[in-house]
Amino acid sequence: MKNVFVLTIIVVAALLYVANSPVALSQAVQLPDKLVTLIGMGVLVLFTAFAKWVFERWGIDISDRAAEIAASLAAVIVLLINYLLGLVPAAYDSWISAVFAFLIVLFGGVGIFSLFLRKKNR
Repeated sequence: MKNVFVLTIIVVAALLYVANSPVALSQAVQLPDKLVTLIGMGVLVLFTAFAKWVFERWGIDISDRAAEIAASLAAVIVLLINYLLGLVPAAYDSWISAVFAFLIVLFGGVGIFSLFLRKKNR
């Protein structure tokens, strides 16, 4: 029990030290709207599949509220990502923007490619 208390004190002290570091934090970088939409769609699909699995396994029907719960989860995930982006030092703003641009192009390319494959297979 004493070891857990000492470890907790060390972790809290380390977190306070990091939180008060003099590094300038980024306030400029936020998730682009396209990635927010993509996260929303992904959470909706995953949570709907999870709701179906729960209904099949345990008989709990949450299908009538799945969309509302998924929308709430997507909003929480976007807020969490934006909060974590605020913790990144300001020196990396251009790198983060480049990564977001790459992700948008990547997911857009995958979407267009899958659309052409779907039309080709018909």
